[in-house]
Amino acid sequence: MSKLLEQNKVDWKLIDEIAKILAKFHLQANTKIRIEGFEIDPIVQFNWKENFEQTQKFIGATISKETYEFVRKRIEDFTSKNMPVFKKRMVEGKVRNCHGDVHSGNIFVIDKVYILMR
Repeated sequence: MSKLLEQNKVDWKLIDEIAKILAKFHLQANTKIRIEGFEIDPIVQFNWKENFEQTQKFIGATISKETYEFVRKRIEDFTSKNMPVFKKRMVEGKVRNCHGDVHSGNIFVIDKVYILMR
C-alpha cells in the first residue's frame, strides 16, 4: 500500500475495503478471554516508556530534544488524564487483544487486500 500511496492510487473503495477487513478482525479479537487479568495502567505506562526509551537515541538525528520532550510530556499527560476512560473500556470489554500498529507498510494489495496483524 505504501507504493500505491506514493503513486496516488489509493481511492475510497480501497479504504472502505481495508476498513471492513479491520472492523471484522477487531470484532473477532479476544477481549476478556486473554486480557481479563491485565492491569491497564501499568501496561499503558510500560508501553509508552519503552517506546520513548527506544527512540531516545534519535534525539538530534531525526527529532530535536525539544520536540521529543514535548511529545513525551503530551503522551504522559494524555494517558494520565484518560486512564479512567481506558479502564472503563476494559471493564466494558472494548479493549481488544490485537496488534495496534496498522500502517501502509503492513498492508499489501495484490489480488486482494492482505493486512499483517498479530
